[in-house]
Amino acid sequence: MTIQRLQRWALILMGYTYTIRYRPTKQHGNADCLSRLPTGPDDTFDSGSPRVVIPKQLQPKVLSILHQEHWGLTRMKQISRRYCWWPSIDDDITKTVSRCVACQNNASTFSREYTSWPTTEEVWELIHIDFAGPFQKQMWLIVVDSKSKFPFVVRMASTTSEATIQALRSIFALEGLPKTLVSDNGTQFTSNEFQLFCRNNSIKHVTSAPFNPESNGAAERMVRTFKTALRKILLDTPRWDEALLVFLSTYRSTPDDSGISPAEKLHGRQHRTILSTMVPEASKANTKFKTKFSIGQPVFVRQYQRKEKWIAAVVDKTLGRRMYCVRASTDVGQAASNDDKPDSNDVGDMMHSSSLQANANLEQSQTSSNPSRRIHPRNTLENQQASGTPPQLRRSERPRKQVAFYPN
Repeated sequence: MTIQRLQRWALILMGYTYTIRYRPTKQHGNADCLSRLPTGPDDTFDSGSPRVVIPKQLQPKVLSILHQEHWGLTRMKQISRRYCWWPSIDDDITKTVSRCVACQNNASTFSREYTSWPTTEEVWELIHIDFAGPFQKQMWLIVVDSKSKFPFVVRMASTTSEATIQALRSIFALEGLPKTLVSDNGTQFTSNEFQLFCRNNSIKHVTSAPFNPESNGAAERMVRTFKTALRKILLDTPRWDEALLVFLSTYRSTPDDSGISPAEKLHGRQHRTILSTMVPEASKANTKFKTKFSIGQPVFVRQYQRKEKWIAAVVDKTLGRRMYCVRASTDVGQAASNDDKPDSNDVGDMMHSSSLQANANLEQSQTSSNPSRRIHPRNTLENQQASGTPPQLRRSERPRKQVAFYPN
């Protein structure tokens, strides 16, 4: 009530030019009506614009004159403040304009008021979706998270409900099911098939008001950003698929006003990009590990391209816990510890890998069944060349099948 009274006094005093002077309370006296009546011309009081106080009986006639040209609310008030006044003139002018059919039919679009979507507590709780296109002769499905602003862009060969559901399923398989999904009133979103998909996945589907795309502002904004960015990138990258990857990579890893990128908000970590490689990584403490083979140690290496299963070699370098660089005669290659075994003199002190165990079992079974095929552990290709004996060729002892001829 006090605020309305002050506003009313402020409107009344707007028609006067006055100077506010301070006077102590003791010098104030109780005012009566006769002491406030003017006794003659007052230059200070009459210096403002002269206005006539209109009696109640003539107020409707004055309102019709003020609204004769069908001026708007603001212009009518400006004209009235120069010529006339009564206590409720502003309210009466507002009612007159609002009841005029001609003014309402020809009124311009009123300023719209919007309310932000409720702030979500978690990422991927509320998502906005929309279609962009035709753009680059194709349709695109835009999906953006309300909290992290993390986008997904899917090229669509069709915009049917079935194709839309399939695209959303691929996204939900990565990020999980959202709680709320916001879309416009497109037929693919309002179909029974899409509504059933949302109900089966416990997703609350909310549609924006008809002819009000601003209600789905997050998706609309992402559509505009996507189109603008892709047009620029296509000037340097002619292929749209490469341009799309560049857009998604840079947008997801670019920090916003809070200094945190959408990738960090949604996934809890920053994506590794070309720019991030410029920052030197923190040096890690060198952890020493124990290997089963030492450099220079003679070993046998399992090979798969020749008839001999094992060839003699020497450990040349240690690449990891179970990876070594070995040298066999003039060839150098990598081998895992499961494909290495020590020299026959050190078998008892070295590793027993699965390949070594399998080889030992195979040789034992072959020698027990056929003593003439017993192979000496030192009978390698290197020893045969050193002794001058030609290498022995091994032939398969499997029985050969006779060739069967069939009549034509």
